[in-house]
Amino acid sequence: MGLHNLANQIDSATGAGDEQQLGDAIAVIQISFKKASPTERAALCFFCANAHAGKFHIQNRRNHLEALDDLRKSELFYLRKAELEIIEHGLYDLLHDVFPKILTNIGGILSYVGRPCEAVEYWTRAIEIDPNFAMALGNRGYGLFYYAGILYDEGHRLTFLSFIKEDLDKALENGPEPRAIDGFKHCADQVTKQIEVYKIPTADMDSFSIGESKEEIAFRSWCLLNRLFLNPLNDLGAFHIAASDPLGCPSLSMSIEISQPIYHLFFNQLKQEFVTARFLLFEGLQTTETHFADRETYLHNSSDYPVYSIRAEKLKTSFRIAYSLFDKIAFMLNDYLELGITEKRISFRGIWYLNQDQKKDLLPQFKTIENWPLNGLLWLPKDLYSEEFQNNVLPEAKELHKIRNHIEHKNFKLISDMYGEIYDSKEFPDSSRKDPFAHALPEDQFKQKALRLLKMARSALIYLSLAMHLEEQKRDLVTEGMGVPMDLDTYSDDWKV
Repeated sequence: MGLHNLANQIDSATGAGDEQQLGDAIAVIQISFKKASPTERAALCFFCANAHAGKFHIQNRRNHLEALDDLRKSELFYLRKAELEIIEHGLYDLLHDVFPKILTNIGGILSYVGRPCEAVEYWTRAIEIDPNFAMALGNRGYGLFYYAGILYDEGHRLTFLSFIKEDLDKALENGPEPRAIDGFKHCADQVTKQIEVYKIPTADMDSFSIGESKEEIAFRSWCLLNRLFLNPLNDLGAFHIAASDPLGCPSLSMSIEISQPIYHLFFNQLKQEFVTARFLLFEGLQTTETHFADRETYLHNSSDYPVYSIRAEKLKTSFRIAYSLFDKIAFMLNDYLELGITEKRISFRGIWYLNQDQKKDLLPQFKTIENWPLNGLLWLPKDLYSEEFQNNVLPEAKELHKIRNHIEHKNFKLISDMYGEIYDSKEFPDSSRKDPFAHALPEDQFKQKALRLLKMARSALIYLSLAMHLEEQKRDLVTEGMGVPMDLDTYSDDWKV
């Protein structure tokens, strides 16, 4: 069956509500993968995602709730696999029409499950490819509207509104899909009313200093461009107003028997570790000269092009710190949500499940989550691999896990960019591949993975803060009795020495 006919079959089956035909299309796609070229594989992954999306919408109409999460996971996995094929094989020109749709659909699922930071980035990438792509614009505006609704900083929420209106207006001008028009119009009307009520002026987003030296300006500019500030405003773009990390643990109601603001102190540490990982990655990416501490260090040359330097270790340390944050977030959630999991069994992948076993289903309190960013925290671990939890929605999950395992416990080698091209060729020394302690990766590939992991950690911290804020709102509705406020001072920058 040709690709065009396959796409038509999926569209018609979805419209007719024919799950059997969609299942047949998925089976054909699975068989076709084996002999497909990279371009065909990317297209097949996109079609496979669409077939799972079709099944999702059919079952959603029939209220088959038990299967919906699995269908969403499959759809997201194949969309990301299509994205990976296009990026790895440089297929942008051949698939320039479909790539923005892939990115937009990934954003749609991430937003649906409670991961707005990542969703906005995908929609923005689609818009950068096609500035008039109505569905990317409309979805970004729609997603930002719901993102703004869970922010506890009123100034941030109001700043979002003008960006939302601009996206939705432009989407409607460029003709979105008919099924989306009413939703975009309704959202645009709500935003217009709020702008009129609050009399929001056009925000001056760049009249803020981002540093006192060239080095600091370069660092903060890099963070802004990569959306790495713990600041929701950074999700609107690389604006100077977002070049700080104001996000923290929200106001919490706690037992009077607890004398210390334990969650605020825990969040302080999570945040400090993140900003340290962020700076180490920046330094590892920017440094071009040999560090004085690397001089006169005697090392053997194995002729397999490894990078040994403090700069390389900064990159690895950034990766290690970022990865470690996830289990620490799980530890904090276990206590805050009173899940009762013993310390030795706490993991970011496992805390959501009965006996920390995915096969035994979700804990009762996570069956129906009325907290959008908390649901995002439930979904984010699906991007992380472990031996017990192998059902991932990120094609790179196993590779990220392998890298972390070798950095932490074995020998992880960075291969110099100068020789990265021959890493997968026959010229790369067999002796290195047979090293039982080592795993090697070209430096350029590792940098991309380290940045991706750091962004995931940043998103997780934002979702944690916002999820706790929403939980506190729910608790305030049912809590009786008086409370005693505890004022917390700000830790001065002058003390950070």
